[in-house]
Amino acid sequence: MPIVVLCSLAEGLQAQVPDALRRSLELRRSFQTAEMRYRLKLVGPWGDNFRNFESRIAGASYMVIDRGDDDGIITYSAHTGLPNLGMRGACAPVLELVDRSSGSAWYFQEGSGSATSQTPAEATALDIRTIGFEPFPLISDPSVMIENWKQFFPSPGHWRVQESGHFTQVVAERDFDVKQAPKHRQRWVWTIDPSRDDVVVSIVIEVALQDQAPRTWGKGETTYKRIDGHWIPCAFTGWREGKKDEVLRAEYELLEASLDKEHHPRTLTVDMLKIPEGTFVGSPSGGRRDVRVWNGNSPVSREEWLETKRPPANQSVDTTLAGRQKADHYRYPAWWYDDAGLNGLKGVPTDPNEWEAYVRRWCIRHEANEKQRTAARGILDDCRKEARAYLEKHRPELEKLESRQNTLDPSSKELAAVQAQQDKLLQPVSAIFDRLKARLEPLLLQKQATIRSQPTSAAASSTRP
Repeated sequence: MPIVVLCSLAEGLQAQVPDALRRSLELRRSFQTAEMRYRLKLVGPWGDNFRNFESRIAGASYMVIDRGDDDGIITYSAHTGLPNLGMRGACAPVLELVDRSSGSAWYFQEGSGSATSQTPAEATALDIRTIGFEPFPLISDPSVMIENWKQFFPSPGHWRVQESGHFTQVVAERDFDVKQAPKHRQRWVWTIDPSRDDVVVSIVIEVALQDQAPRTWGKGETTYKRIDGHWIPCAFTGWREGKKDEVLRAEYELLEASLDKEHHPRTLTVDMLKIPEGTFVGSPSGGRRDVRVWNGNSPVSREEWLETKRPPANQSVDTTLAGRQKADHYRYPAWWYDDAGLNGLKGVPTDPNEWEAYVRRWCIRHEANEKQRTAARGILDDCRKEARAYLEKHRPELEKLESRQNTLDPSSKELAAVQAQQDKLLQPVSAIFDRLKARLEPLLLQKQATIRSQPTSAAASSTRP
């Protein structure tokens, strides 16, 4: 299925796109630079895939940093189903760059020792500016998207515009008679809000087989927020049918965004990925013979690298150790190194809403099996129920103390007294959390309990390959 794209449409095709939809496309390109943080959840036959992303935009180019889910980047073994912990670079963030100016795209996982150079057509990073134009976000090169549009809706007669209340609807519709599918009619409807610079608020795709009533094949809805003078998608939910009765679902939430700021980079280049010298650079279509080496500025042949690389004796010891320690740090997620024993969750003892994350990370840390995870969830539910009942009983007192703190000067003695009252009132919740931790311990097997002796600092974790 085709999707609408954020790029200049080719001549001939652009003439067929109604003005309202064309303006909506141009709106997404109206800012030159941006920095964004967002959450994206994709659900399909592969299961639930939830990630936190950071994105930079400069013109048509963009860079995406995958920070993983709320527990960070953690991969799992296809054979055992257990997390891949302890291996160098196993929990490192993934950086992807699509540089339209140079016609290249890059994929690099920090600490991995290798990178991939490819064309934008092979890129796997989603340009978040395309969200909302299709029921399920897809990744494709703009030129391929344009060809899809030409193929699916090549005639001006396939397009029309209609009014629906204060909204404008752009409709693309035509019959299909192809070998790969039964004869059917497709109808795409983009609903546009003219009062907000023609933003697309929904997309609906209907499919009608011959002699049958149309049915909804996919649907997406987008809400917007005005940021730095631009209407930006702040939330999106969508779904569409897949193969063999599968349903693909997507959820997007914008966490933070800034547009056209002076500190934003005006161009995005591969040096921003900070690929270390000596990193192997390959391509998706190339074999081992095509692997090159990053020399700090560009990929070169292995022969050239061997001739020009600095002898180890000339390298700074500090630089070498710093590089190794950074790679070692990514053997485990950042919360692994929390010396407070709270798995990186501040304030967790008195916040039952954070206990689920604590138990989840406890299971990851100890490589809990399904039986242990089920028992841990039971303990969590029991303790959280008790804590929430206590907090509800004392809610008026806690709200009064919280309100009082907000009115006091940070340096006042009275503030310290009010905080002490609050801490005393929350002590029973902390005690319940301590009992939760104590009840988890007997679930561990002897082999799992020894994990406490594993390194708790990045520098000490370099014993495993």
